[in-house]
Amino acid sequence: MKKILIGSILLIIVALGAAELRPYRLINADLGTASEIAGERVVELDGNVHFFYGETEFFSDRAKLFESSKRTVLEGNVLVLEDTLSLKANRVEYFRIEEMLQLRGDVFAKETHYDNTYSSFAADSVDYFRNDSILDAWSNVKVYDQREKANGICGKLHYELNNGYGYLLQRPSITVNDSLKISAEKIEYHQEFSKITANFDVVTESPDFTITSDFLLYFNLEQKAIFLGDPKFDSDFADAKAVEMHLYFENEELSKAELSEDCLVNFAIKEGEERSNWIKAKEMIFDFLDGEITFCEATGSVTSFYNQEKSKRRDYLVNKASAQKLKITFLDHEVDEIFLENDIDGVYKFIK
Repeated sequence: MKKILIGSILLIIVALGAAELRPYRLINADLGTASEIAGERVVELDGNVHFFYGETEFFSDRAKLFESSKRTVLEGNVLVLEDTLSLKANRVEYFRIEEMLQLRGDVFAKETHYDNTYSSFAADSVDYFRNDSILDAWSNVKVYDQREKANGICGKLHYELNNGYGYLLQRPSITVNDSLKISAEKIEYHQEFSKITANFDVVTESPDFTITSDFLLYFNLEQKAIFLGDPKFDSDFADAKAVEMHLYFENEELSKAELSEDCLVNFAIKEGEERSNWIKAKEMIFDFLDGEITFCEATGSVTSFYNQEKSKRRDYLVNKASAQKLKITFLDHEVDEIFLENDIDGVYKFIK
């Protein structure tokens, strides 16, 4: 009886498919019936449903195929396979004229890349527009990219499969390389997270520092970040601001920082102490090793103030100076030596 029912439904589907935009091809259903609802022929499939529309493959517990409205409703463990994209949900409604799928409830989308890595998206609701290969997700959205080691959350996501471009809205945040977290009003990503831009109220956090800015541009392959729009850097050892900041990373740790235009850095003699010392300059470069600062060079109309309190290892020293270049070396999380070069002028106070 089961085979007869499936065979009968197959004949009905083939007959309907002659006028369809995308022909049906039924693979399996435990039970099938055909009826007329409000003047429209409806095919109902139940149990281990498996069929094709063209090259797109559908699985579900139940399905209803509406002939006139060119609409299909699938419920229960729905799986849709199309080329490199797979879609899962509790319920899917497929509008064949518009070529749109509405996915609702525990939605999970996975896109496989050419190198066999993948991106995935999870949300309460997703709309997928087949002709344009665009995916819109909202409510409890989570996104992950295996190749770029990026994962994020937001309230709304827009993603274009053809060019790997997407953006996140509604309290979005993305973490890259398991160490750098970016939050902003809007976050855009290009070529599957190889480049990320963040706009408005940008907060960038790592275990060693926090940076606030209006704009961020991050290149994942080069491990480089550019901060614009009143960027401010803060760490346990120093805080800084400038017109523009460039940060470079190696092995997922900060290796170099470049500051340009109206640079101001307040720093402590030793990590954890008061940041009572400062440097102003046109350009500044900092080197880091294992996340710790090792060297600083400031150039262009440099002014500085250095106040060293007396301790067992250090004499009391106050130095307010100007020069064209200043260099500082650090050792064991402390200021080790300070060098001034070219047009030096200043006041030094020593007390033994």
